[in-house]
Amino acid sequence: DGNTYTANNNTATYTIVGGNSVQCDSIVTLNLTIKNKTYGTDTQEACETYTWIDGNTYTASNSTATYTLTNIAGCDSIVTLNLTIKNKTYGTDTQEACETFTWIDGITYTASNSTATYTLTNIAGCDSIVTLNLTITGAQTSEDITICDKQLPYLYRGLNLTAGGTYIFTTGCDTHTLNLEVVTVAQIIVTTPSPICADDGYFMIYLDPTSQNYDILPSNYTITFEQNALNNGFVNQSGAYANEIRVDFPASVYPDSYKFTITFYNNITDCGEQIIDKIDFDVYYPSSIMQQKWDDVIALKNSYYNGGYDFAGYQWYKNDGEKLVGQTHSYIYLGDDVLNPGDEYYVLITRADASTMFSCPLTATEPKPSVSEFPTIVKNGNIVTIFLTKDLKDARLWTVTGILLEKNITLRAPVHQLALPQTAGVYLLEIRLEDERRQVYHIPVE
Repeated sequence: DGNTYTANNNTATYTIVGGNSVQCDSIVTLNLTIKNKTYGTDTQEACETYTWIDGNTYTASNSTATYTLTNIAGCDSIVTLNLTIKNKTYGTDTQEACETFTWIDGITYTASNSTATYTLTNIAGCDSIVTLNLTITGAQTSEDITICDKQLPYLYRGLNLTAGGTYIFTTGCDTHTLNLEVVTVAQIIVTTPSPICADDGYFMIYLDPTSQNYDILPSNYTITFEQNALNNGFVNQSGAYANEIRVDFPASVYPDSYKFTITFYNNITDCGEQIIDKIDFDVYYPSSIMQQKWDDVIALKNSYYNGGYDFAGYQWYKNDGEKLVGQTHSYIYLGDDVLNPGDEYYVLITRADASTMFSCPLTATEPKPSVSEFPTIVKNGNIVTIFLTKDLKDARLWTVTGILLEKNITLRAPVHQLALPQTAGVYLLEIRLEDERRQVYHIPVE
């Protein structure tokens, strides 16, 4: 009927002319029930912030926000927020203590502090944040000292301390902590090698702690040579401690007996020095002053070839101190015996001033084949005599122009006579040694 109803109604009618099935009027009566929306209030209390059903987070009290739900009748249910925001509170706890202070947070403070906080609950049920304002009175100092065991007892602030450890000294609110470390410095054994040969160029000094019962090694050393060594060119030296110390020879070292003193230091205050005095070391003559001749002779070179040394007396030795009886010349001659390859031979030399010094050992070797020829100029049709220490095979005779005259010549030791061509000229005798080297002799024939 086009009317808007705001209340229940069961009396209103409407006639639909010819509206029924037999073309008569159809009269419709309205039976209307009107349902209403409802209203409500949501009362809340919160600390600092509150997130409501509308999804918003509120940081202040609010009594105007609304949110629409659906009531049991299917109509709107409008809810109004009645929110009270309560705030946290702040405070400062001022304290003063001597040395240490244990606060409500259970922490013991040893220094002044103005940043520590602790949270309680205030009367409104929100956080009560307390900040510590702590002043620690009295100085707290410490000192670390390292000493050697031989410095015990150690006098400190009037007390004789007999062992390492931590010591606390208190004066009023002042506290001083001493951390005392007691160390044992290693005592060093010094050795030098033997033999030291004059042509080695240097020698090593070896350092070894006397035992494992030590805490630290020396940090530095100084080597001081006696005057004889200084006169012969040795130079005092110093450096950082190491297990091995290299000492370089002078440019031309003189074989002799020398001495040096080595002093060890460390960086620990008042730990003192360890001085090892007058350590002997002998510089032997080099083995190069000797030369092996064949398989039964070792001879000393003369002063022209041995570096300028002059000698007055000799005693020869073999291997580990075996004295060779009767071998008191500037050479060893074994006669019917031979030098054993691998054996070491050395000589105790007496100088003109009656001082003595050994040579470094010469190791005997298997002598290489030695060849010489005589005469050096041969008449045509004559022979040349060749001296050898052992038989040699596959010798060849050539002309100077490279023509092979004879091959597979076997030269028989100790003396071999070789016939030469009738034609004058220069001929080449090629000898192949056992180590595959070639040795060529020029033989002029007149």
